[in-house]
Amino acid sequence: YQRRVHGIFSSSGNVYKGHWKDGLRHGQGTMVYSQGDIYSGEWSNGAMSGEGKYTYANGSHYTGRFEGDRPHGQGALVYPNGDRSEGNWMAGRQHGQGRIVRGNGVVVGVVYEHGAVAGYL
Repeated sequence: YQRRVHGIFSSSGNVYKGHWKDGLRHGQGTMVYSQGDIYSGEWSNGAMSGEGKYTYANGSHYTGRFEGDRPHGQGALVYPNGDRSEGNWMAGRQHGQGRIVRGNGVVVGVVYEHGAVAGYL
């Protein structure tokens, strides 16, 4: 027996609105964090997992795949100045080939290793 419900839950200033399964966030939902960040997307067993968008209080936002509460897989991070970093993410950090698209349209090919720029294409 698996209990699935939809509702709103508030704790420590964080507010979650979405689906639950067996007492955990599961399915589609939105979490508004006390510091102003917002995640809207898929949850699995209480963690951000699947497709989603995480908007930071500073105006940056990441859209793409998540696993275990971190960006993981294809995604893009857009900064407040309009620059965009696209590519593959692993455990919350960019990893592998990607590209930076500047707000002025200039595109730079980049190779990342665990979040650090390792070279340019």
